[in-house]
Amino acid sequence: MASLTLDWLHVIVLLGAIQGVFLAGALASKRRNRTANRLLGAAFPLPFLFGPLIYLYAVSAADRNHRLTRLDALHFVPYGTIHRAELPCYEATVVGRKERKIKRYLDD
Repeated sequence: MASLTLDWLHVIVLLGAIQGVFLAGALASKRRNRTANRLLGAAFPLPFLFGPLIYLYAVSAADRNHRLTRLDALHFVPYGTIHRAELPCYEATVVGRKERKIKRYLDD
């Protein structure tokens, strides 16, 4: 059985991740300025959406009466474009894995 070793850098990263999860939970459960807190809480597990979510958090935190509109959704267009462009790569990887498994099965 492999042994688990943690050096000081891994411990720091682990503590930062725990802190981020705690902050996301605390922000999601707050009653005041709910929209802004939910946007900031959602930014933690979604690193590619961090920029648009932080921007919308800042707008919502600055103006408590701000409601998210369809125009605000335009900030997510670059993420959708990149995600759509990378989709064939993910599909090719899955198809390649299935083909390798079938080939291994047939070779046995």
